[in-house]
Amino acid sequence: MARKKLQMELDEGRKITIKELKLRDIAENGKLLGELAKGFSLEKLQEILQIILPSCFEGIDHAELMELAPSEIKTIWEGFEQVNAVFLDTVSYQESKTLLLKVVATEIKKIHTSIQTALAENPTTQPNSSSISAPA
Repeated sequence: MARKKLQMELDEGRKITIKELKLRDIAENGKLLGELAKGFSLEKLQEILQIILPSCFEGIDHAELMELAPSEIKTIWEGFEQVNAVFLDTVSYQESKTLLLKVVATEIKKIHTSIQTALAENPTTQPNSSSISAPA
């Protein structure tokens, strides 16, 4: 399977190629890339492009990027999003999974605290070893 590429034409006839991220790019810039997966931000996009521009883009450098209009940068982001959909979906999935685990852990802590509070308020309800039986 080949690395995905997308050729785009910006205003003024400038052509650029957006290439799919390599594992090295993801490993070295994962946190920042994760921020991009949460949604478009001009500041986040400019920051990550400055870092990964050489390995992911052909036909444009950082100085040229800084001269583009926000609409052109958004077009580049949409192309980046298209060729890196698998990575961005994975980040979104992992973040969703992490959030779900945090919610479950919080609920378990609440239940545990409620049980501890109930036991502390009524010590006669505490189970003892003779009231606990093994399943048959």
